[in-house]
Amino acid sequence: MFIRTAGSVHSRCEEQISDNNTRFDKFVEASKETMEENVPKREKKKTALRSSDPRVVEARGKADKAKTSWEAEQSDDSKYAWKQALKSIYTIYDQVKEQELEDLITNIEATAIW
Repeated sequence: MFIRTAGSVHSRCEEQISDNNTRFDKFVEASKETMEENVPKREKKKTALRSSDPRVVEARGKADKAKTSWEAEQSDDSKYAWKQALKSIYTIYDQVKEQELEDLITNIEATAIW
């Protein structure tokens, strides 16, 4: 008698679990369909390289000229100018990155639903 009762309890539990799994699968599918209908898809676009920004290109050109000058002269002044030009490149990279982030924030704020 105990074995029969345990078997029936076990089969009822399996039915309950199966029913719950089916209901959960339906919930997931409905959520997915609703998301596809109501949430706009984000367009994938390739971002331009920071190194191609005109400010960076100009700073790199100045640094190259300063390096060429230092290689030709080997003076402390030309070495200092070259180091300053390199620092300028890093500063400009930071400015470009900051501008990109500000643009992203502006886009997010413009599309936000308040």
